[in-house]
Parts: sequence; C-alpha cells; structure tokens
Amino acid sequence: MIDSQRGYILRPVSSIFIYLSLIGALLLNLLPIGNYGWVPDWLIICIIFWNIHQHRYAGVIVAFIFGLLMDVHNADLLGIHAFSYSL
Repeated sequence: MIDSQRGYILRPVSSIFIYLSLIGALLLNLLPIGNYGWVPDWLIICIIFWNIHQHRYAGVIVAFIFGLLMDVHNADLLGIHAFSYSL
C-alpha cells in the first residue's frame, strides 16, 4: 500500500522482527521431518527474502552465522552451509 503522506510504498521493518523470523526459520529447519524433496530449506528462503527486502539487517554475515549453526546441527563439514548461505 502506498502511504499518501510520505510516499513510501513499504514501511521499514524492525530488526527484532527480522531476527525473530530468521530464528523461527532456523527452528523449522531443526524439525525432524527428514530430507524429503518436498521439504524446503526454510532458512535460506527467509535469508534471501530479508536480504532483498531489508539488506542492511540481513546480510552476508548473518547468513554465514546461520549457516554455521546449520553445519553444527547437521554434523556436516564446517562451512558447507555457511558458504552456500552467504553465496
């Protein structure tokens, strides 16, 4: 919706909401659903959305940190998810 007084198309989102949604997406990834083809990677979807919408709050460093958390959870080589999320 266009704000007629200021001319903004979208109002800025608070950083607390961005980080809470990223933590929520991380928790969705931690659910024991399994590695099925129909289960998306919720965290990368959320990172890409916030990086496009509010790139000042969700940048490469945030993606790298959440990627490291996913590497530790999945017991993968340290840096695989971190590199792919930040790429």
